[in-house]
This record gives sequence, structure tokens and C-alpha cells, in this order.
Amino acid sequence: MKASPRSRSGDEMWQGNFMGTLVLLLVTLIGAVRGATLTLPRPSNVSYTLNETRCQLDVVWTPVRMEGACDVKYQSAITTDGVWDVERIHTNHSRTVQVPLGKEVVFGVRTKCQQEQSQKGEWLNISLPQNGVPGTGAVNVSCVWQMERSLECSWLRGENASRDANYSLTLWIPELRREQPCTNYTKQGGAFRCAFDLKYQWIELSISLQGNSKDIQPVCILSKMSGKGRFPVRLKTPSIVNITKNNGGVFLNWTKPSLWSNMNYEVEINNSGRPDIQPTHNTNISISLKPKAHHTFRVRAKFYSSGEIWTSDWSEVVDWDERDHTLYIPYILAPLCVAVLTVIFLIYRKRIKEMILPTIPEPRNFLEQMFDGESEDYSKVKSVPEDPKLS
Repeated sequence: MKASPRSRSGDEMWQGNFMGTLVLLLVTLIGAVRGATLTLPRPSNVSYTLNETRCQLDVVWTPVRMEGACDVKYQSAITTDGVWDVERIHTNHSRTVQVPLGKEVVFGVRTKCQQEQSQKGEWLNISLPQNGVPGTGAVNVSCVWQMERSLECSWLRGENASRDANYSLTLWIPELRREQPCTNYTKQGGAFRCAFDLKYQWIELSISLQGNSKDIQPVCILSKMSGKGRFPVRLKTPSIVNITKNNGGVFLNWTKPSLWSNMNYEVEINNSGRPDIQPTHNTNISISLKPKAHHTFRVRAKFYSSGEIWTSDWSEVVDWDERDHTLYIPYILAPLCVAVLTVIFLIYRKRIKEMILPTIPEPRNFLEQMFDGESEDYSKVKSVPEDPKLS
């Protein structure tokens, strides 16, 4: 018996639905297998040491072993007041990092697969203890590298520190593994300052400030966490060495603060409190001036480095005066003569008064003196001896 066309069409539809369902299940299974995530264990047996003088944290943990296609790496970083920084991906099961003591610091590490960047383990966090009494560490710490000379740091005493609290600074250069204590201290009230002899700038530096008591909380300042990857730079101040007159102005010449090329300068010309800035690339400049006027000059250096602008302090002011000072002689002599006459009058005022206003005797005293004189004359006449011949 032949099958009817209608029954053959129903079998084909059933086979088509079955194959579609099978393909859908296969696709779903493949997607589930591909989307499955591998659970990565956290590092274990973590131990660390903290060197407060070097601001250095050394962390080590047991290597994580994974079977299969996962090539284990580690991602570690530190958080300062809740902000992640100094992040690094490495294969070593240890990490050495500089930490900014005096703040809330947490070290974190987790595992991840090199092949699948999305497969990462959970963070293992370690909160670093802060020794000392809170509020006793140095505050308002700032360091500036005086180019090719020194690294100068200044700070204030902590608000909870005693009046006799002192601080010592130590410089640590990880690249050289050199530890350098600071010896050039100055103090004014509650403000402290110290300068390290440092002729070259290093990318990674740390400054440790420790007190003379265990109760004082240590503080660490890192160059990499100063906001720009290093401490601010202050160029050496140039000095004006020569100023000569030329046609309608002056010619200035100053010293070059560094052997670096591409150094820029700014010259300030001031006349009656109206400063004018003129930029130049040379160590000299010709300036046109207003005739018969008083001008002052000073100069500073500028250097552009990777988007930063380094400047120096202004040099000492140099005066240039072309005014006619003979006009001021009468104004100077007049008060001088008045002052001399005033002094003479104060010294000889009694004699001058007698010369101008002689003393007028009182009438009573004058009559007494007159009668006293007549009495004396009468007594002299009465006492004359008689001549014997007349008797």
C-alpha cells in the first residue's frame, strides 16, 4: 500500500522539529561550556615585613598551582585612603613596594589567568598597622628638588605631638639601594626644614620622617605619589652680572643656571609699579626704555619637561636710574637748613632770648638798690676824720 502524500509530509515535519531541537540543545551546551568561569583560589600563607626607615613593604605568599590551560599570574596593588595605586601584574609570588606611612594603607593581591583576562580571583587584602599615637606624625610635608644641588623638605609638628618632639629624616633610593640620613636641619617655632645633598633627580625616592619617641607616628613621602611621578623641581636662580647702556635702552646679561639646553628665561622690567615681562631663549637681552626714568630688572629661568613647567626664583633686583637728581637738591637743602637752625636755637635759646628781650628790673628792687647806695655814701662821709688845724 502506498503512503498518502499527507502522511509523508507529517513525518518530514516531525523529523525537522527533532533536528532543530537537537541543534538548539547542542548550541546551548557549547555556549555553557565556553561561558563557564574557572574558580581561581586566593594566595595563601601570606607574610610581610615593613621597614619604616625605608618606607618599604616586602610581601611573600605560597605559589598557586593550577592544572589545565591556566597560566597563573598575580595582580597586586596598594590602596591609600581607598584609592588603588602602584598596580602591577607579575609571575613572582612576592612583591616589594614603597608605602606612604601615615595614611590608611592596604596591600592587595589576587590570581588571574594569563590566557583569559576575565578570569580573576578574589582580592586578598592586608591592612598595614600604623605605629605611634595618631596625630603625632609630621604634617604638611613638602619636598622640592633644587636642581643639581639638593632636595629640600619642610614640615610641621603634629597637632598631638608634644612641644619637645623632634623629627629625623631619611632618604631611600631603591635603584641604588642607598640610605641617606639628613644632617642639615633648621627649626623656627613649630616649622622644620632639612636639605639632602642630592645633585641628581631619581624617579623613585622615599622620605621617612620618624620622631625621637616611639609614641610619634612615622610618616613616609613617596616621589611616585606626589601627583606627577616625582617631587617638584626648582631651577637654580640666575643672577644679572652686567647691565650697560645702548641706543635708547640697556643691554642685560645674566648667568646660565644649568648646562641643559632649551632653557627659557623671563625678564621683568618695572617702571613706576607697572611690571612688563619679556621672554627670551638667550642669557642676554636688549631692552628699550623710557628716557630719564627709573627702572628695575630681575630675571628667572623656565624649563618645559613632559608637560611640566619648572621655574626658578626671581633674581635680585637691579636698578637703572636716569633721572636728573639736581632738581631734588633744593627740596633736600631746605629741610636740612631748617633742622640746623632749629638745633642752634635749642642750644642757644637762653642767650638769644636775653639779646632780644633784655631783663627789666622790678621798681621795688631798683629803689632799694638806690637807697642802699646813698646810705653807703653817707656813712663814708661821716667817717672822715677832722683836721686838727681847724680845731
